[in-house]
Amino acid sequence: MSVPYNTGTYYQGPSGPRGKIDFGWISESWQWFSAAAGTWLLATLIYFAASITLSMILSLLFRPLMPVELTRPYIPGPVHYGPTSGQFGQPPFNPYGAQPDPRTALHQIMSQIITGEFKAFPIFMLEGLLLMPLMGLLGACMTNLAVRQVRGEQISIGMFFSGSANWLQMTLYLLVYSVSTNLGVIGCIVGSLFVAALFIPGVGAVADGKSAGEAIKESYAAVKGDIFSAVGFVIVFSLLLVPSYVLCGIGLFVTFPMLTITFALAYRDMIGWSMPPGYSPYTQQPGAWPPPPNSGFGGPGNYPPQQGPYGPGNAPPQQGPYGPGNFPPR
Repeated sequence: MSVPYNTGTYYQGPSGPRGKIDFGWISESWQWFSAAAGTWLLATLIYFAASITLSMILSLLFRPLMPVELTRPYIPGPVHYGPTSGQFGQPPFNPYGAQPDPRTALHQIMSQIITGEFKAFPIFMLEGLLLMPLMGLLGACMTNLAVRQVRGEQISIGMFFSGSANWLQMTLYLLVYSVSTNLGVIGCIVGSLFVAALFIPGVGAVADGKSAGEAIKESYAAVKGDIFSAVGFVIVFSLLLVPSYVLCGIGLFVTFPMLTITFALAYRDMIGWSMPPGYSPYTQQPGAWPPPPNSGFGGPGNYPPQQGPYGPGNAPPQQGPYGPGNFPPR
């Protein structure tokens, strides 16, 4: 059901909140990214620079507490035999005791890594908790930027911290998500995919000002009817992220903003968002469609007058870009 755009009650996506996963979000997220690539590249740089810097600081602070298996792992060296006696020669220094059989060298290395990771698990958890507030702040800022762009605003890097007011709720949301996915991994790795799928549209809801509890509830209600498609979407987008790590992760400067925009698209289509009274992204002509000449949907000049954001003729004159009645006539 569509309602007037300018009433401040409710705004819906292309077909209204429908509780269906749309694989077309991938291509649409690319279109939104391309429309403001410079802004998204700078925002992603801020995100990665801040998170990596704090992660490195925490790693240095907690390094003295790390188990020796991770800080000084023993790599078995070659075994030397005497020239005639057939006895072992002098083995390399081994802080863990006797020289291991070279046939089990790989087994020894893997055992050390697994043992070290197990011992360091509480330290990793503490590092993650200390990092979580920053990730909540950065996540709220990035996703709020995406929500504002998908709503039709022309975004700029100066708007990046406009979502900082939602950092606490985003931190709580990410904390619940992190704990849930870890439990999913412990129970069954597939379980983490289902958890990740259930949280997709809620990220945008938190960035738009909803509480973490409300967003979790609405996200679950929206996704549960299409959970297997949601899991498939998580897998497909994860496979898309894999090549992004090539060349020192340069590709993440494209795919990470696309993922963030996807959260906003899922929020738009599966939950729907509220609009403040009198809100309009078109400051020259509030609440009107088509927008003034040379101020297309999503920024000046992006679309010719009397055309919707998805191509010529998608939105007839005096109708909103997502269907009749979303915007009042002039």
